[in-house]
Amino acid sequence: MEETKAQNYIVDVNDQLLRIGTDIEKLKRSGTFQTSRVDDLSTKLNGIGENLRMLNVCTETDMPRVVPKFEISFRNKTNNDTFAKKIENKVIRNKLDSRLPFSQTENCNPSIDATSNIRTEGAAHVNRNDSDDDEDESSSHSSFTSQTCNNVNFKTHTSIKTCVTVDRIASDGENILFTSKGKPDVLVYHFLNQDLVECKHTWPHPPVSDVIWCEKIKQYLCAALNGIYSVTYTNKFKIEQVVNGNWAFVRISCNHDHIWIWMNTNIGNFNGINLYSYSFQHMKTIDFNNRRIGRFVDNCESFCVHNQVFASLCVRKSKNSREVFYVTFCDLNMKKIRSIPLGEYAANTEIRSDVNGRFFVSTGMKKLWVVKVSGEKQFVKLQNNSCTIAILNEKELVVGTDKNMIEYLKS
Repeated sequence: MEETKAQNYIVDVNDQLLRIGTDIEKLKRSGTFQTSRVDDLSTKLNGIGENLRMLNVCTETDMPRVVPKFEISFRNKTNNDTFAKKIENKVIRNKLDSRLPFSQTENCNPSIDATSNIRTEGAAHVNRNDSDDDEDESSSHSSFTSQTCNNVNFKTHTSIKTCVTVDRIASDGENILFTSKGKPDVLVYHFLNQDLVECKHTWPHPPVSDVIWCEKIKQYLCAALNGIYSVTYTNKFKIEQVVNGNWAFVRISCNHDHIWIWMNTNIGNFNGINLYSYSFQHMKTIDFNNRRIGRFVDNCESFCVHNQVFASLCVRKSKNSREVFYVTFCDLNMKKIRSIPLGEYAANTEIRSDVNGRFFVSTGMKKLWVVKVSGEKQFVKLQNNSCTIAILNEKELVVGTDKNMIEYLKS
């Protein structure tokens, strides 16, 4: 029993290292980097190191007999400190004379233009081998899938310049809240219909990994690696930690009944979802290390829950070794309904749903997917690369781009 646990643990560590290696390759290919992305990689590596230091080895195991034949290969072997310093210097040069100063206190100003800054934040996890053993459903469901934008009525209405980059975004149906990583990180409350006024507030906690609007309690919920924070804005910001955490990965969603928190813990190697009531009491745990749950939960980038449907957005290796992403629909007991392939992506993906059960997926490119549980998929052409999404209502949504800009779409 202990030997099996040890074997599974080492396999999991190996999978995490493979994923980090892939993230580094993406950084190298993108050509433009952010300090925040390097910090994310550092956090993941530190989490692995912390877990390894906690191991208490009592017996020896012939690991070459049980560890899969994986390896991490980097074309350019570079000292980590030198690599990080080069990235930092590049970011500083790109931002020189263009960074907007703002104080450590709340500040309301009209939106102003700023030099664009590519955002490459992304967090994923692995808990099993990354091979693509699920069937490729692109052919099996071809009779009801569509890749044309002709039937999608959403079009870009306007583009809104922002004073800082947009990392995560959510909407209460009228205005929007977004986060921006920098020195310091900030929250920005943006009034869509009031002369584009933005109110900024320094974010004193670990960077926000995800943010949603929770209609039932009329609050924004921000997920950081040390917990969940509720955020309200009425002339000033009110921020309160409502759930404590110690995570290497976290995403958040909600439906009528519960708040759903997808997490990888730094201690205990837990990978799964904890459900909370709207008074923030723990109600239920879904453990993805349970082998009865399919591989569709591996390498998660984002997820959301709408009524009785759970949708996960995960990355897989295709048969020709390309990285592609899929949306997988399940019921709330994690019984798979179907997976829909969405092709390649550009390091920034997120999934959100509207009241009609349509799921919107950003790609990091000038394309926004609109998919349904039935298997139908269509896309909207955008003016900018799509990174993060907020649904205002069934006819309006906003898309955070890789520039200091929000694209406002209407149908």
